[in-house]
Amino acid sequence: LENLLLGAGQGVGYSLGAGLSISAAAQARPDGLALLAPFWIDERWWLKAALFLARPFLPSAVNPFNTKRINLLQFHAAIEDVLPGFDLNAPRVQSAMREFRLPLIFLEQFRLVSKRVRKCARRIDAPVLVVQAAEDILVRRKTTQKLLGWLGTGVIYREVAGDHNLNQPSHPGYAEMERALLGLAGEILVTPKPIPEPVEGLSKGTSRFD
Repeated sequence: LENLLLGAGQGVGYSLGAGLSISAAAQARPDGLALLAPFWIDERWWLKAALFLARPFLPSAVNPFNTKRINLLQFHAAIEDVLPGFDLNAPRVQSAMREFRLPLIFLEQFRLVSKRVRKCARRIDAPVLVVQAAEDILVRRKTTQKLLGWLGTGVIYREVAGDHNLNQPSHPGYAEMERALLGLAGEILVTPKPIPEPVEGLSKGTSRFD
């Protein structure tokens, strides 16, 4: 699959990486782009104003595991796929998770990436595949639908079962997502590439370095 995607000149991004891929594709111009559970923040004007006013009173760091936004069952499943046998319930691991603090300056990067997504999505002119998981609580369907409107008409949208962890082979929607990726790669490979127009002032067979 990886070799086919590379051969097709197709970019692939998952979650926050999908947002970064949009920014990169606006400049690199790949032959195709796949966005899997694309994460970005739909930041409204009132939220920006609230954050500006609240910033002096916010802590310098937070514990991301101490929130209802994190589904611990999904988190455990994702860790099990990446690190089989790693025991998240071990006392030392639980203690480290309770003591962990994430600097808020790191979360600010999410806002910067989201700003780039809003700016660059309209400039993508390659075929785009967007895959949304139906039970994803991190990347909402409503947010993805807004992104689709910016990406234009050359978009293939697929909604699969399961949560946010689309990149895990154990995910219920993984096989369908993989078929969609292969379909886009195949479409790119059979589509004739446009022949670059000659540079003005250079005759046929002449190098710009002659």
